[in-house]
Amino acid sequence: SSIGIGSLLADGIGDTIRVSLTGHPSEEIRVGFQILKSLGLKSGGIELISCPTCGRC
Repeated sequence: SSIGIGSLLADGIGDTIRVSLTGHPSEEIRVGFQILKSLGLKSGGIELISCPTCGRC
């Protein structure tokens, strides 16, 4: 299913994925993120943007 979903997302078709595994639900989240990362559609981690004036906001 990752090949089918991956090719559609790479072509810009669709904006939602659903991953169903028999294991723990947290594994589904990890696999979904890995699919998006391998296509270059999701970067790894949190992006923090600070205020250009004070650097805290």
